[in-house]
Amino acid sequence: MNVNIRVENLFKFYETVEALSGINLEINQGEFFVLLGPSGAGKTSFIKVIAGVEGEDFGDIYFGNKLMNKIPAYQRNVAVTFESYALYAHLSVFDNMAFPLKGPLCKNKEYSPEQIDKIVHKWAKFLQIEQLLERLPQELSGGQKQRVAMGRMLVREPNVFLMDEPIAHLDAKLRHIMRAELKNIQRELNITTIYTTPDQLEALSMGDRIAVINEGKIFQVGKPGDIFDNPVDEWVASFISDIPMNIVSCHLEVENGKYFAINPYFRITLPEKQGSKLSSILKDNNKFDLGVRPNNVSINTSEKKENSIPADVSIVEDVGRTKIFSLFVGDMEIFSKVLSTEFPDNIKKVWIKFDGESLHYFNEKTKARYAI
Repeated sequence: MNVNIRVENLFKFYETVEALSGINLEINQGEFFVLLGPSGAGKTSFIKVIAGVEGEDFGDIYFGNKLMNKIPAYQRNVAVTFESYALYAHLSVFDNMAFPLKGPLCKNKEYSPEQIDKIVHKWAKFLQIEQLLERLPQELSGGQKQRVAMGRMLVREPNVFLMDEPIAHLDAKLRHIMRAELKNIQRELNITTIYTTPDQLEALSMGDRIAVINEGKIFQVGKPGDIFDNPVDEWVASFISDIPMNIVSCHLEVENGKYFAINPYFRITLPEKQGSKLSSILKDNNKFDLGVRPNNVSINTSEKKENSIPADVSIVEDVGRTKIFSLFVGDMEIFSKVLSTEFPDNIKKVWIKFDGESLHYFNEKTKARYAI
């Protein structure tokens, strides 16, 4: 039966390394939940502890209302797939998929050869790999291996899917295809799924909710749009983006009822409501960090608009329909993402403007985002 998962104050140590540091999470029944973080953040450790492959050092794990801490892995009814797929090279696709039905995980539930054949063919048909059942793993493409690994999970009809960066090493086109396939399979089966990835695009496109993790700590949990639009701090703001958010140090000045963000290289007017709220938050300390995403930095070839900032073009990357400009305002590097048709590659001097309604404001010391 599909379950919700709850972890409370979860810690995991490897000698002196704190892989998981007091994690508290609740994953809803049938949810596609993404754990997003860079390499070494603690994602794989979390998967192993939930699966029961490794024990927790402190904290509790619940499937529904059942405490799982002392329940061995083979009794948790979870299925895991890895980046490497972990297929048995000497076994055919059929035998790889059938293995969980014959192995120690099923020692309390025996299947006849006829039942195993029926179950394997059922899921092979579902995954469209029936024609591959007699092949060995080395005869398969990356996408086919991924489907076999999925099939090995599905035959057990588990309560929980645990997917640890399962498509990380596939090429970009195949990753795009497999993202859609994995999400469609999960939706159709409605099985609670924890999916780990270092790729923010995967997380935003696949997750019902996302937990952003780094150094064993959960920084923020929420729906993809909420985390993108309202990052909890500067680190999350920069990580949840294909191009890091531009963040510059500023101080606030109020003059004749107007609010200005001032930097050694620019002075721009802030929207009145934002400026007023920021002023009430900062009070006597007028320093803050200003953030703006590259797609909210527009470019002009002449100084025509209020709040225009002169900038020197350093590098232009042409990525299909868009161009990514690396610009310097004084010694500050600013990124802008614009349509490819708007500007030639050979321009050297431009004026940029921040979209006033898309600005983010952060505490200069704690780096936490102000709710403005």
